[in-house]
Amino acid sequence: MNIPELQQLLDAVPINHACYSLSGNSSPDALVLDHQGAWWLVCYVDERGGKHPMGRFATEDLACQFLYQEFLESERISTQFGLNM
Repeated sequence: MNIPELQQLLDAVPINHACYSLSGNSSPDALVLDHQGAWWLVCYVDERGGKHPMGRFATEDLACQFLYQEFLESERISTQFGLNM
């Protein structure tokens, strides 16, 4: 999976665009995918701008798969417990 494919999947769920960045831009209270050198990084940026690493991956595919699974799990939990995320 690559970034354009991930974007299509997130649009289909749908996931609010404010909840993530696939370009490395840090938005508060969002998951961020960033390519730095040989690594693909996924981190959570909190409401104060603090970055919290969630994973470091050798390939774009692995990073995109991880990020997509995080959103699917979040969606499952919010549906199971009636949360509006």
